[in-house]
Amino acid sequence: MIKPDSFYFYSMQSFRMCHALTIGLVAIILVTPVTFAQDSTVKIALLKYAGGGDWYANPTALPNLIKFCNDQLKTNIDADPVVVEAGSRELFNYPLVHMTGHGNVILSDLEIENLRKYLQAGGF
Repeated sequence: MIKPDSFYFYSMQSFRMCHALTIGLVAIILVTPVTFAQDSTVKIALLKYAGGGDWYANPTALPNLIKFCNDQLKTNIDADPVVVEAGSRELFNYPLVHMTGHGNVILSDLEIENLRKYLQAGGF
C-alpha cells in the first residue's frame, strides 16, 4: 500500500488531476463551438500563478491541443493563447483557462479568491 505522505502518492494524485482536467478541457472544447456563432473564435488563456509549480512548463502543450482541436474536431480556437495572471480581472475575459506545471502549486489568497469567483461564474 502506498502511504499518503510518500512522494509517489502525491505525484500520482497530480497526474490523475492533470489527466482529468485534460479530459474535461477536451470535453468543454467539443461543446463550446455549439454555443458560439460559426464565425467566432474562442480564445483560451494560459494561467500564470505566483508560486511553485512552474506555470510556464510544457510550452507546447496548449498550442498542440489547440491545433489538434482545430484540425481534427473542427473547432475555431485562436492559435495564440494569452497568458493571464490568476489574480487578474482579465481572467474573466476567457471562457477556458489552461493550467499547467508540476510540483506544488502555491496560490496567494487573492489568486484563490479570484479563481473561485471565475469558476463559480462559469469559467473552466
